[in-house]
Amino acid sequence: MIQNTTQNPKLQEIIKHSTIGGKRCPVFPVHYVSDDGSCSCANSGCESSGKHPVFKWRGVHVAPNGFKSATTDDAKIAEWLDLFEDEPFNWGMEPECVIDVDPRHGGMESIDALQNEIGPITYGYMVETPSGGYHIYYLRPAGVQIKNNNDGKLLGSGIDVKTAGGYVLIPPSANNGKPYSSVGDPGNVFELPAALVLKLANGSKNNGTLIHPYAESPRHNFVRTLNGVPEGERDNTLYSHACSLQARGYPYEEASVLIHNAATNCLPPYDSAKVDDMIRRVYGKYGDPPSCDGHSQKNGMLLAESELRDAFLERAKGGASQGFRQFPRIREWLLETRGYPPCRTTCPGDSRGSGYPRTGSQR
Repeated sequence: MIQNTTQNPKLQEIIKHSTIGGKRCPVFPVHYVSDDGSCSCANSGCESSGKHPVFKWRGVHVAPNGFKSATTDDAKIAEWLDLFEDEPFNWGMEPECVIDVDPRHGGMESIDALQNEIGPITYGYMVETPSGGYHIYYLRPAGVQIKNNNDGKLLGSGIDVKTAGGYVLIPPSANNGKPYSSVGDPGNVFELPAALVLKLANGSKNNGTLIHPYAESPRHNFVRTLNGVPEGERDNTLYSHACSLQARGYPYEEASVLIHNAATNCLPPYDSAKVDDMIRRVYGKYGDPPSCDGHSQKNGMLLAESELRDAFLERAKGGASQGFRQFPRIREWLLETRGYPPCRTTCPGDSRGSGYPRTGSQR
């Protein structure tokens, strides 16, 4: 007889640890390691003891499609628990993003090296694993693509990345009598920090060119950003717009002007030195468009901050679209109405061709 779901303490524990940052994630049953060190699947040659799905149990198909059988249906989970009776099966979950640190493969040394490179790694919630490592949970920023990585090439030896298409074990799972233990509140999960986004986004190459983490993002509302964003959104919002400007070919100096302007209008204002560092990292990672040295100083001049911002807002008023698609037209209109003469040659590497002034890099 299936228990009432509200009175099933094990079910409630599974629900608690699969609700990450307020979002319920699907779960599925996973085999466990017995006291004698063998896997509950009874396969003496099992190479994934205590970490693979329960496809069938006592003649009943449980998760026939493996982790793709995962569900958020409380009644289904309660049915599994009733079938398992007192068997201590583990529970797997597909997360938005988990940084998996394994000390058995150098994960602790790698996490120290990573923090020396990008600064302290903060978290709101993590799970300590039986191996002495930990799973650091994050929410994936909207529009950012992250892939599973199990070879340590992105963050260092002994550090894997688990996201859509992968899974982690959650409390109340345990192996060899050692539990997976929560540290913090699963409802308090931070968004993936910008420094890690830069390291992780896509993590692959497309025809030899790094895929930009925000290149496929939904259209950004840059008018809102220029008018300032509140504390708690500043880091990732400013970073995403810096990435978008770079991905669309805007020169380093113009990106700096716009992002600094937005940072000044944030509540509270965002630190100017951090903005400089952010823009240097974005353009250093994905490449600064080549400077145009042969043009006149007037063509190479940096557009005044107030002009660029006011022009954007002027053209954006009354338009349904407030994204970057209109930005090139606004820039051309600004140049035309302010009397800046067009370039007479095409800058090396400039996909827009002639008539588009370029500015030199001022790093």
